[in-house]
Amino acid sequence: MKKLVEMHKGTIAVQSPGPGSGLGTTVTIRLPRLHHLERHSAYSLSDAGSRETRQASRILVVDDNRDVADSLAMLCESEGHVARVAYSSTKALETAPPLRPDIALLDIGLPDIDGYELARRLRRKGESTPLLIAITDYGQAEDRLRAQSAGFDYHFVKARQRRESAQAVRVADRRRKDCEAQ
Repeated sequence: MKKLVEMHKGTIAVQSPGPGSGLGTTVTIRLPRLHHLERHSAYSLSDAGSRETRQASRILVVDDNRDVADSLAMLCESEGHVARVAYSSTKALETAPPLRPDIALLDIGLPDIDGYELARRLRRKGESTPLLIAITDYGQAEDRLRAQSAGFDYHFVKARQRRESAQAVRVADRRRKDCEAQ
């Protein structure tokens, strides 16, 4: 928790009157306030300004771990993108058509429909095909091959997720903009 708070330039303090007091422990987390125009667009895509929407990549983040999904969406937004979060494959399939994501960051180990099948379905759905990035705990060679055969463009193991995902989003965003310029 401390590292997550510090990553967002916040502070964390713990206070306790001591053992046996029966008063418990108080944990105080302070995070910097976002400018009112920089609200977390994972909750409402319509809150993003039209100029920002045209210039930013639309990113769909799918993970059943809410903390991971929300943190990844916030990381994408800190890079200037518009992010939507889905906590299940079913919700992702509902969210994708109206969002028309440029990039989809998908957890593989989802409980309802695994990330491999979700990738296949996202590749079939809609006019635009998002760049697919697997975010997974599975890092063996056969896992990478399975991700590739499901249609993923990139495969990242969660232990290295934050740095590599941000880099992949930047590369994918440049690739999308280059294609649009042609």
